Amino acid sequence: MEIFKAKNGILIEFNSSNTKLINNIISFTKDFPFIVGYKINTESIILCGLESIVQLIKEKTSLPLIYDHKGYGTDNLEISGEGMIEKIKKVGVDAIVILPLAGSETLKRIIKICDKFGLLAIIRGDLPDKGYFSDEGGYIGSDSQQKIYIDAASLGASYFLMSCNRLERIKIYCHQLGSIVGKLNIFLTAINSIECTNLPDACSQIKQNNVYAVFEKEFENPTEYVNLLKTFWESFQNKLELTKK
Repeated sequence: MEIFKAKNGILIEFNSSNTKLINNIISFTKDFPFIVGYKINTESIILCGLESIVQLIKEKTSLPLIYDHKGYGTDNLEISGEGMIEKIKKVGVDAIVILPLAGSETLKRIIKICDKFGLLAIIRGDLPDKGYFSDEGGYIGSDSQQKIYIDAASLGASYFLMSCNRLERIKIYCHQLGSIVGKLNIFLTAINSIECTNLPDACSQIKQNNVYAVFEKEFENPTEYVNLLKTFWESFQNKLELTKK
């Protein structure tokens, strides 16, 4: 399933329930050719309602809309079952981020249901938080991330969300995933600055694939936001070009 036309671009993430701010950001950014879509998170959904926030965005733009539940795939069947996925698709969401910590059967089931309803599954294997993996003092095995990505690719997934602060793992993932599905579509999150200083190392591992950077900044001033967004895009482009030389 393909919903993104560009090979590289920026995905704007909304972490706010401020509908006026969301509305202004879309109005100021929707026509930029480097914007590939928008991503909404749990806060917006809880405080505004999924249907309301999707309608607000879809009235402004036809660009793809991604829902990131920040843990979809760790839930029970009431949340991650067929009925809920069908509702998510019907209100206008184009893709959903899955973090399948509930296990391989949950991953298999969700991908199958997403395919049934035409909802793109974007697979996440980790979170960027310090202390997430067991070798950092956390509760998740350090090899679980790799298994999630490989299992998902074996089920036909080709869209993946990866954290830039997990650079030591990205090379391993991409080499293995590429041998399964060919060209990958990778969203990079946890980018450490507007100047994208940690992107060269990440992009050097994935330059042969389609790469999208997640822009996670939010500001009340739309002009300031747009200026930062343009700087971010220029930095991202430059870092991608450097890896090709």
